[in-house]
Amino acid sequence: FSALIAIPCFAVTSSLCIYTGSCLSLSALLFFLSSSTVFIAADSLDVMSTNQFIRGKNVLVLAQDASRNITDHNIVPPLSAVLKADMFAMKGVDSTLVAVLGTSNNLIVKPVTVGDKTVPDIRVESKADRMLYLGSLDRASLGGVQVTASARKVVPRERRFTIRDERRRLRKSEEFDAPISFSLSESVQKIMSEWNPVGHMKLDGGVLLTSRMPLKNSIRDVEVDFNVNQASINNATVVSGNSDITLSASLNGLRKALTGHGRGKMDFSARITSTSIDLDEIIGALNSSVEAPSSELLEMETTEDIEAALSDTTLTVPMDTDSDDMSLIRVPGNLSADIQISSDRVKYAGLNFHSLHAGAAIRDNTLLLEDVHASSDVGSARLNAFYSTRPGEDISMGYDMALN
Repeated sequence: FSALIAIPCFAVTSSLCIYTGSCLSLSALLFFLSSSTVFIAADSLDVMSTNQFIRGKNVLVLAQDASRNITDHNIVPPLSAVLKADMFAMKGVDSTLVAVLGTSNNLIVKPVTVGDKTVPDIRVESKADRMLYLGSLDRASLGGVQVTASARKVVPRERRFTIRDERRRLRKSEEFDAPISFSLSESVQKIMSEWNPVGHMKLDGGVLLTSRMPLKNSIRDVEVDFNVNQASINNATVVSGNSDITLSASLNGLRKALTGHGRGKMDFSARITSTSIDLDEIIGALNSSVEAPSSELLEMETTEDIEAALSDTTLTVPMDTDSDDMSLIRVPGNLSADIQISSDRVKYAGLNFHSLHAGAAIRDNTLLLEDVHASSDVGSARLNAFYSTRPGEDISMGYDMALN
C-alpha cells in the first residue's frame, strides 16, 4: 500500500502466493515510487507457476520522466530507463528457456527539433555477458552481445500530386513473379514508414545446435550494421563441424520491401571465404538422426542450474524428422545478387579439392553460375551455368563444363 501512495517502501524477504499456484518471492527489496521516478532493486526475484517461472538475481530497475515539466501535449516528454541484472531467466509453458547473464540496458527518449517541428528521438543500448536459449529442438548460447540503436520519427514532406506519383502507383500494382515477400502487419509497416532506425550489433562468439544441422555450430566476430533500408555483416566467421566460412554481406532496398512501397526490389552482395569445407560431413549430418536429449536442461529449478547452463557449450538436440516434399525452385524476381565464393580445401564424395572459386548472380528471375573452377587430385573442372524461371516463359537451364 505504501507504493500506491508514493511513499518509499523497504522490504526484506517478501513473498506473495495465490491459490492458482503462482508465487512471487522478492529478497532484499528496495522500492521507491514518485511522480517522476521509479526505482526497484532486489537481490533475488522469483515468479513461479505451474511449469513456468521468471527468475532474477541482483535486479535493478530505474525509470525517470519529465512529463510534469512539459505542458505541450504534442511533445513527447523526455524519458530515461535502466535495467540491470546479474542473471535474468524466463521459462515458458512449452519448457522453452531464455536466460541472460550480466545484462545492462539503457533507454533514452527525448524530443528533438527538425525544422519547425519537434519529433521524438529514441536511443537504446544493451549489453550481455552471455545469452542462452533452450528449446525443444534448438539450443543457442551467445557471448559478448552488444546492441546500440536509435530511431527518430520522420517528418513528412508536403508536396503536390504529380504524374510521377501516378506512375509509381501503377508500378506498385505490378507484381514480381515468385518474389521474396515479408508478411508484416499494417501497423508494423506504418512504423517502418514513419521511423528511421539506425543500429549496430556486435557478438564476440556463440554456439548454435539445431536439429536442422546436428553438428556443433559456432560463430564469432560478428558485426552487423543496419538502418531502415540496408543491413550489412562484416567478416563473421561460422564453423560447423570441420567446415568454416567467413562472410561479408550487404542487403539494400529493405524499406520498400518491408513497407510494400514501390516494387520492393532488393540488392544483395556477399563474399564468402573458407579454409575448409567438408561437404560429406554436412550432407551426412543433414541426413542423420540424433537421440533426444535428457530433460535435465528443461527442468532447471535453481539459479545455479541456469548459470551453469549459460556456460555450457556441449548441449545436444533432437532431430526434427518432419520433412516437406521437394517443390520447384523459382528464382525471385525482386532480388538482384552478386556472390563470390572461394575455399582452400573442399571434400566431397571422397575427392579432395585443393581449391574452389565460384561466382553466382541473380538477375531477372535467373540464377547464373559464372567461372566456377575446382582443382582436385584427379584433375580440374570449369563450369558456367544458368537456371531461369522468367514469368510467361518456359523454365530453362543450361551449362558449359570442361573437365581436365
